[in-house]
Formats: sequence, C-alpha cells, structure tokens
Amino acid sequence: MINNFRLLALFGAFFLMPSMLPADSNLASSVFATEKNEVPSYRDVKTRKRASVGKTCAEALDIVQREGGPIDSELWAEAKSMLNDIERRPRVCASDYEQSQVWNMLGYVYYSMNDVTGASGYYRNVLEGGGTPPETKLDMSYMLAQLYVMQDEYALAVEQFEIWMDAVIVVGTEQRLMMAQLYHLFGREDEALEMANLGIAESEAKDVVPKDDFWKLQLSIYFQKKNYQKVKSLIEKLGENDPDWVY
Repeated sequence: MINNFRLLALFGAFFLMPSMLPADSNLASSVFATEKNEVPSYRDVKTRKRASVGKTCAEALDIVQREGGPIDSELWAEAKSMLNDIERRPRVCASDYEQSQVWNMLGYVYYSMNDVTGASGYYRNVLEGGGTPPETKLDMSYMLAQLYVMQDEYALAVEQFEIWMDAVIVVGTEQRLMMAQLYHLFGREDEALEMANLGIAESEAKDVVPKDDFWKLQLSIYFQKKNYQKVKSLIEKLGENDPDWVY
C-alpha cells in the first residue's frame, strides 16, 4: 500500500508543482491578479488583486529562472545556492510576499534534487508565511499532503488533505482514492468507505469504469466487517471489469 501511495503522490492527475514566476515577464511592474474568466478552485476565496514583487527581488529571481538560468538549465545545485543567497539577504526580497516566492522556488529546487524533506520544509514556510495568499496556502496544503505521504508521514498527510478538501470545490478521483487509502490505513473504515463510495459514484455518473482500487479497498473493509454479501458482489464486479483477475 505504501508503494501505491508514493506512485499516486508522484503521478496523480492533480499534482500541483508550484507555479514559477514567468521567465519573460517584467516582474518589477507586474501585479498578479485573478483572471475574470477563471473558474474558482476553492470555496470562499474571493477574486482580488494579489501582492506584487518589487524590482530588486524580481531582478534577483529572474536571474535564477530566466531562459538559460540555472533552473531553466536544470543546474539545481547552482539554483539552490543562488536562492539561499537571496534568502540570506533580507533587503533583496524584503516583503512577506516576496519571501514566499523565494521559499516557493526553493521548494521546487529541493524537490527537483530529490530532497523531499527539504522541499516540504520550504513549502511549509510558504503555507505558514504571512504574505502567502489564501488560495496559495490551500495549494500548499495539497502539495504538502503528497510530500508527507512520500515521507511516510501519514498523519500529517491526512491533516493537510482534510484542510484542502474542506475548501476545494471539486475533488478528483485520484484524491478520493488517496484519502480512502489513508483513512483505511488509520482504521477509519467508515470514512474510507464513504470516500470510496463517492469515487465510484462520481466515476459512474460520468460513464467511466471506476478504478479497481476502489473496489479492492471496499473488499478489504467488508471482509473485516464480515459482510460477505457485499464481498460476493464486489468479487463479481471485479471479475466483470477485469476477466484476468482470479477470485
């Protein structure tokens, strides 16, 4: 099950690597605003103008991420060194919002260097930073949930997933499955079944065959509950969906 968690964390359909600042934009004068036609991702997050990055900070970050820069060239160690230097010089990126941009980029670099612990530390800084917009905090909760799964920190993963799910408008199939598996891992069987049932119902409403993993999870739980009528029904479904399976 743990390997399956890691696979979902790495290749989930909604994996949110942090958005990098545009390499070709004039950050010194830009103000990031929610687009008028943008479909909101979260409940209770109002459309508003976002904080801007000042000229000094923008120029420093642009060197790291522009075309031919260390991030663009995948020179991760050099990018890490440059960003750490920016982080140590508070006058360069002085505002809370600017600091969150530096941490966001550092998280991306650490993740790219396969340092999941380092990446989660910087994303936690973004999550808890005073200059981070509410919707970005929620994106960070989702990101951290997946990183915590990769570190076998399942309790922390559940905590962040629940924060994210309480605010999000649409929860995808991969997220339903991840949460069902995590709840099952902690013995929260009723919640695991509820999440699996929702995942199956939402798939069937779209005329999509539900993932076998939902039914296998239900099968495990109903075996534990000694509900053998449900077990029989699920075995039949699994056999219909994949004739190669032997039950």
